[in-house]
Amino acid sequence: MSIWRRLIFMASKFLVIFGVISRRSKKGFYIGLATLFSFATVAYFGIITGEQESAQLQYDSDSMDLAFEYRLKEPGGDKDIILIDVDERSLAMMAEEYGRWPWPRYVFGEFLAGLADYEVGAVALNIMFSDPDIRDKDSDALLAEMSGYARQVAFPITRLSSENDELSEVKVSFLSGDVSADLANDKTVAVLYPFFPEAHDRLGVNNLTLDDDGIVRRFQPMFEDQKFVYPSLAKRTLDLFGARLSANAEQEYLVNWRSYGSSYARYSFSDVYASMAGDGDFDLATLKGKIVVVGATAPGLGLLKATPLSNAVDDNFMIANFIDDMKNDTGLTPIPVWIVVLFSCLSFWCLALAHIKGVDEDLIDGSFIVAEIASVLVTLISISYTNIAIDLAFPVLMALAFFSVSKLYSIPITGSRRATKLFFDEVEWSGATQAVLLGYFDSDAVYERELNDLEAKMSAKKIFCVDNLFSGENLTSDVLGATRYVLILDDHEDSLDGTESAEFEGKLIQRISVAGTHAEARVSVVKAMLDMSMQFIIKRQVMTQQSDLQDTTVDDS
Repeated sequence: MSIWRRLIFMASKFLVIFGVISRRSKKGFYIGLATLFSFATVAYFGIITGEQESAQLQYDSDSMDLAFEYRLKEPGGDKDIILIDVDERSLAMMAEEYGRWPWPRYVFGEFLAGLADYEVGAVALNIMFSDPDIRDKDSDALLAEMSGYARQVAFPITRLSSENDELSEVKVSFLSGDVSADLANDKTVAVLYPFFPEAHDRLGVNNLTLDDDGIVRRFQPMFEDQKFVYPSLAKRTLDLFGARLSANAEQEYLVNWRSYGSSYARYSFSDVYASMAGDGDFDLATLKGKIVVVGATAPGLGLLKATPLSNAVDDNFMIANFIDDMKNDTGLTPIPVWIVVLFSCLSFWCLALAHIKGVDEDLIDGSFIVAEIASVLVTLISISYTNIAIDLAFPVLMALAFFSVSKLYSIPITGSRRATKLFFDEVEWSGATQAVLLGYFDSDAVYERELNDLEAKMSAKKIFCVDNLFSGENLTSDVLGATRYVLILDDHEDSLDGTESAEFEGKLIQRISVAGTHAEARVSVVKAMLDMSMQFIIKRQVMTQQSDLQDTTVDDS
């Protein structure tokens, strides 16, 4: 025998053994698989929540990003929010008169005064003036004076690395508006803030909260540090605007990102400034009562960050989103991680028990598809139309993985049960001269239960089933209906006991001879099955006639 034939022979033997073992260990396999998936789920969420810095929010960032990408509806941008960008156009248009960036401070002083004169609702000025201009003190003086005049302007404060705290001279008590409960230990903190005192009572932290992958997904209305708690620039702006915020407006939340570039009205700084000087065509009445976000967005001036919807987003747009979420209460709160873990484990164990109990495969498949679609819809609907992010993407994907493994495992089980070529060895017929054939008519539940009981009590390699003798939809399928057969190879008269040996209206039992060659034995089995099928057809006809007779009697009465 050549090496290839030996390998083919060994492979065929392995498949036969594997099929029988799979049938014997079905219960243990599904319990073990559900246990493995459950432990993997707990470990996964234990790792990702342990790595997250947020004490209030716990979420699976990857699945949350996926839900954002396919959400059904996104919130529209608030029409009261306007962005004014120091963009490339502004740098080019103002270069001839004011030179290269940074421009003289009086430009911004005049700009703030103009915003105040045209009665803007509030301004988030995300441009830092941390050091005085020693070459133009008059310009600084004008900016400081106008900062005091424009009381609706919030100025930025930037938290630096805590490693620089010991080198700083700024103490926590200096930060007007700090809401820390304990100021007994008035330590120094490293921060950047406007040098002119006129702005010190309207400061807001402009630091962003980044996840480990560098993506901005969440926002802290109240910036929390180990040494102090301070309003964010967006929160300070809304306070100046006089917005009525919800009770949980100060809690950290997931940002409900709008589409970048199309959600808010954006104008170039140079156009607005020119109109204030009487040289432009921008309608300054547009600014009345609005929340204005001013910042540098030109390449090289502002750094772009990533969000779940875009890899490059400027700070102005981010601040606008933060303000929008707080003002309109559209921020998202994810469901607790333990609910996601519980839902995932529940799906694993439901699938495992369904396979162990022998639930019909078509019913399992249909129920699984419905559950998966429902879970996806719940996720998308919650993120699209509510403030609660019910993120079931992880359970959906893990349940799909579990379902796929179960399907693969069912191949050798079904193949061995049906004695298909890959999972059957004709040698198993040797030594058996008698067999018992069980036929089930419209009794699928009884068939599955008794088949599982027989496999548990007897040798699996002696038990075969034919559940697809008359399969598919055709002209005659409704005549015979659902029929199932179980063949037991055995020499003993008492091979059956309990309920397996009892006949009833939907079940027949017949002993047949399987002596002779394998081909002869199969012919005997087929004849017995066809004989049972004829008996089932006669029974169905009798039942149909009796039913019709009863209906006629009822109609006559």
